[in-house]
This record gives sequence, structure tokens and C-alpha cells, in this order.
Amino acid sequence: MRRKVEARKVRRELLPDQSPALLQALHLLTRDGHLNADALRKLKQVNHLVGLLTPALDDAFDRFEQPAVVDVDSARPATRAER
Repeated sequence: MRRKVEARKVRRELLPDQSPALLQALHLLTRDGHLNADALRKLKQVNHLVGLLTPALDDAFDRFEQPAVVDVDSARPATRAER
């Protein structure tokens, strides 16, 4: 059976500064506040990425007054039909 986190247990899946309101705005929580298996997987991926990026971002903000963060969009190139 696929794992589903009930609304009352969602808080323990979050990082300290994350809020259920943010997850609802991003459509990761169901209407009744549950976190389904796909959304839980995505949340864990995002939290892992945040953990990997935090030291580098902390360093950049320590060394530069206004560092620029750029998303280089490493996704696959669009096909002609998608353009």
C-alpha cells in the first residue's frame, strides 16, 4: 500500500522553517491536509536539495552583499512541437 501522511502528522515531515500553508500553496497537500505518496516523495527530494544547497548559499551570503542565484534550467531541451 502506498504511504499517505495524515494531516495531523504532516508537521514531522517538514523542515523547521517549512509550513503546511506553504505546502498547500504549492498543491502538495490534499484538500483535507494529507500528504499523499507522490507529494511526500517530492517533498523529500526538495528537502534533500535544500540540505545540499544550504552550505553553499550560506557561504555566498557571507562573502557577498547581494549574491545572484541563477536557475540554469538543466531540463531536457524542448522539441519543435513544444516550442
